[in-house]
Amino acid sequence: MRGFRFAAVSGAGALLLAGAAFSQAEDDWDLVRSQDGRTTEASMAFSSGLSLAVRCEAGGMQAAIEGLPRASGAVRTISLVGGGQSASPGSWVNGAGGRVLADYPAAFARRVRSGGPVRMMVESGGRRTAYELALPARSRALEAVLGACGQPLTDARDADLPLIGGDGVSANVFWSRRPVAEHPEGDTWANGNATASCLVQPSGQLTNCRVEGEAPGDGNFGKATLEAAQLARATPRARGASATVAAFRLIYRL
Repeated sequence: MRGFRFAAVSGAGALLLAGAAFSQAEDDWDLVRSQDGRTTEASMAFSSGLSLAVRCEAGGMQAAIEGLPRASGAVRTISLVGGGQSASPGSWVNGAGGRVLADYPAAFARRVRSGGPVRMMVESGGRRTAYELALPARSRALEAVLGACGQPLTDARDADLPLIGGDGVSANVFWSRRPVAEHPEGDTWANGNATASCLVQPSGQLTNCRVEGEAPGDGNFGKATLEAAQLARATPRARGASATVAAFRLIYRL
């Protein structure tokens, strides 16, 4: 068993490792690559104190926002409006201080990659706060992070990803058998987390499942989450509905 490590994105904007390779194109996100090539991170800080970071670590995607007011509860909803695209709400897990962690980091990276003036709406405790962000157009740094994790630059499933509640599952389906976190065996980290999305068939079976994000990336938590999906069962809420995209988040602790 490997020692404890925080299952979260590091402080946005900070170098990952001493001597890490750093580059910044004009009007682009800061790009950092670790010397061993296992980690690629893009980050951007704003004068308001807000900062964004997207990371590929050992094949696992992670994303974080720092500088938000602290909030009670396990999750909050953050929507991005503008940039020539329709509103895209997403569920984020409240971390330490004002940090929040994305359930769908790759989808978030694809959303902000297009850049432009974007309004970020943060909902928490019945309150809504708006942040105006000026993002660079077509970030090559974000493309590098997505590419490092083998993620496409566009993905049709992004538009159908549901919000995941504080109970760890999306509410757009009936969960007759919820996925259960079984800690990976062998040499792995004590703590970790992963999010997966699947197509829920009318029969109740979860198919076409994929890992949306995991941390740490080398802990086999994504693999364990896909295995948990094989035993889970759910049915679409809409009567007569075809396959529905559902999602869940598993937290692993020893």
